[in-house]
Amino acid sequence: MNEDNLPTVVTVPDLADHPLVVGHRYKCEDFNMKWIHRLSRHSSGVLLMDINSDRRNSRVIKKARVMRVYRVSGQFGKATDNFSEKGRVIEKTTWKHIRESDLERICAGLQAGHQKHMFTQMGIDLQSQEAYEIATRGLIKPQDGSTPPVLYSIRCVEFNPPDFVLEIHTINETCRYLASLIHHIGLHLKSSAICTKILRTKYGFWRQEDSLIEQKWNVENILENIRLCRALMRANHLEPTVLVHSSQEEERKLLSAT
Repeated sequence: MNEDNLPTVVTVPDLADHPLVVGHRYKCEDFNMKWIHRLSRHSSGVLLMDINSDRRNSRVIKKARVMRVYRVSGQFGKATDNFSEKGRVIEKTTWKHIRESDLERICAGLQAGHQKHMFTQMGIDLQSQEAYEIATRGLIKPQDGSTPPVLYSIRCVEFNPPDFVLEIHTINETCRYLASLIHHIGLHLKSSAICTKILRTKYGFWRQEDSLIEQKWNVENILENIRLCRALMRANHLEPTVLVHSSQEEERKLLSAT
């Protein structure tokens, strides 16, 4: 009753659905998450996760062998037992003789060697008309994940010796392979090098800008990101692919079917 002795309407909140009554709305068991292509413990970047699905999209993406892009940081002058700065130092070398042009020359040689190897696996001369026709059909990719890593592009984007950064476009790679690649580049330059950072900036057409950082992991943001990823899959198609197989005859059948 108020001062005028008139009835007053009071709204009482319904506690039947309050979290303190019914408990948390979501439990960890409600979410089944699986990565499509994992990153190592000391690397970061774009990581595709499959959440509460029948894994159909995961199988499509894996089968497509989409290209991944990394920015790999290295440092000349040291070698460790696991190719990274976390390992035990086993060697120290000089590095002041290394120029950016030397590094770019080694990178260009590695890229050319990998591209030539893909055609060699198919039994085709790189300088032939057949090689040109195959290249125009689409990106030449390994057929599955059991084949060695393939480098499609490797270039130096930062050079501040002894530190440097490479941008690498690759398929079938692992983070350990990328770290060992930095080590072998150091050896080719008559020095040594360790990997200090591995950042995956792109996974197919999923970019770093489309990623959901850990601080924003909640149900609402995850659902919004799922909608974004579905839109990207609808707006993009997986690029045409020429698969490399150990059997040249079977590979030619694949080519004739495209």
